[in-house]
Amino acid sequence: MRSLGNVSSEGFARKMSGLDVHLMLKYKISGLSHVSAVALLNSDGMLINDSFEWPIPATNAADRTYFKALKSDAQLTSFVSEPIRGRRTGNWTIVFARKITAPNGEFLGVVRGTIDLQYFENFFESVILGEGSSISLFRNDGTLLVRYQRIEPTIGHVFKGAIDVRQHGTTRLVGKMDGKDRLLAAQRLEHFPLFISVGVDVAAALANWQKEVIVLVGLGGLAAHRTSYAGP
Repeated sequence: MRSLGNVSSEGFARKMSGLDVHLMLKYKISGLSHVSAVALLNSDGMLINDSFEWPIPATNAADRTYFKALKSDAQLTSFVSEPIRGRRTGNWTIVFARKITAPNGEFLGVVRGTIDLQYFENFFESVILGEGSSISLFRNDGTLLVRYQRIEPTIGHVFKGAIDVRQHGTTRLVGKMDGKDRLLAAQRLEHFPLFISVGVDVAAALANWQKEVIVLVGLGGLAAHRTSYAGP
């Protein structure tokens, strides 16, 4: 896109709307199973090309937060959206969007990559730590993007307590999602405005410890009994 040079927004839309660009986008993500689609939007938010289907439907994303943020903020170059419903698929998705500008700084449009929440949930499920545990992906402003296991009403909700966990690394609190006493730990992602939070119910975390204590107490009692029985 940068090789187009100092084109106008109209010229950009015209050059990037052909079948050859659609096939190029489709090829580019063919090895990225987690990316459901890559799309190009013009300066007014109209879809001009994407990897999902051909011919390109007449859809507009000017009302989406990622598009409004990138168009209105001259300093902003990329944006991770809140969870949104795909207008064509109906699936919960996250959009990773990047601004496209001409060499003279003119706003030409946006390139966006779309990832279904199901991809993250399937991955989190594969690494889940056991009963009573959860893994969540947050934006830095506390917006919940993904959680395994999912609690539907919480998707896209802003949790200020999650920001505290991010700042302190670990904490103990009563979870606002399920009302349970939980231990939480968080880690920032290096190249994105996101962080991962891993939580476990205190009751579940202590369950194994309590079992070990019972065993140790039993063994201690048995050892004391044998010592007493054996005499001096």
